[in-house]
Amino acid sequence: MLTIAGSGINLYSLAEISKKVQLSQFDCLITDVNFDNGENRALIPSGVDAYFLPFKEIRPFIKERYLQNKRILYAVTGSPIFFSATKSVLEFLEKEIPEFNAEKVNILSAESSKDYILRKLNILENEVTSLSLHGRDYLDLTKFLATKYTFLLCDEYSLQKIADDTRFIQDDLNFYIGSKLGSEDERIVEFDLHKAVKEMNLEEIRQALVPYVLLVERKYDVSQSFSNNEEFATNAGMLTKTDKRSITLQSLELKPNLLMWDIGAGSGSISIDAYKIFKIRSILFEKNQEQCEFIKKNLAAHKIVGVQLYKGDVLENYKDLPKPDRIFIGGGGEKVLNKIEKLYYELKEDGLVVVNVVVLENMSELIQTLRKADIKYSVRSIDITNYKKISQEIKLSIAESERTLFQVIIKK
Repeated sequence: MLTIAGSGINLYSLAEISKKVQLSQFDCLITDVNFDNGENRALIPSGVDAYFLPFKEIRPFIKERYLQNKRILYAVTGSPIFFSATKSVLEFLEKEIPEFNAEKVNILSAESSKDYILRKLNILENEVTSLSLHGRDYLDLTKFLATKYTFLLCDEYSLQKIADDTRFIQDDLNFYIGSKLGSEDERIVEFDLHKAVKEMNLEEIRQALVPYVLLVERKYDVSQSFSNNEEFATNAGMLTKTDKRSITLQSLELKPNLLMWDIGAGSGSISIDAYKIFKIRSILFEKNQEQCEFIKKNLAAHKIVGVQLYKGDVLENYKDLPKPDRIFIGGGGEKVLNKIEKLYYELKEDGLVVVNVVVLENMSELIQTLRKADIKYSVRSIDITNYKKISQEIKLSIAESERTLFQVIIKK
């Protein structure tokens, strides 16, 4: 028999669990090492074997005791049905024990930190999307800010990650922190996250805030449609226009949460629509200072998260950055095209490079570089013709052809 019980928001305490179930009815209690303290040990009856284990040991240990027909109580923090280890344990047991039936496991619910803070702030649950950034490197962009409020389970590193992802839209968000919930030091207040990241080091965050959760309020409406050309601030000729932008995004074969390097970002239009449509992460490289200022304005205006902007040559900035799933090259000139081999080898396996070229000399040089490096590629020639009415009185339209776009696609 297996029972899984949540401790509620009082982290690492068996007090609430002991009120819901007689601990003496179990042969053993299994829980996290952080539950190992004097108060908890005093609550455990003498006939119950207690095991305080790191999580990587818990699943096989529960399996072993389950096969011995032991009556097991597994205690988790918070609520067992809300971002706890419960799902992982049940999936493991179903895989390892053919006769195991997860539906027969007794789940003792508890108030989660999410339930608690929403109740305190009087916010309806249907307005909230929940995410965990605890122990994770990145936010899931398909869920972050998908609703008016986003609830985040956090660790000591989360503040910096959230600040990085929201740097261009910080004025469009409200942050609320729930720190040390359920304790005498509990705080639930509006919180200047970006200021805190600048002023507090990691140890100060641990001491003052941990454990904590965040609630992020979005103060704008979300757009998931392609942007119009007029919606971008830029210099003439520094914008990938709507038709070519759409074709380029299709060629990139984007999926949510992929990382793309956008080289010669221009106005930032490719990364902006890539986020709006596919919810990817982007690192933008742009050498021109004036264009960098335009990019910042565009990222803020279009409410883009999960982006970084580097001013300067990509070849001087990329070495310490995470490897990309996709690389788009829309600018950068001959110097970048001549170094395409280096960029290609920065790609993750199964990655993809898309290069947009309009100058024939650059196209010829790029092909020579790829052939010399023995890198396979394909080429598309894209011609777009728009039809414009002569006047309101004359029904005839005239054809206006755009410059041919050559698109080089390289798969790793």
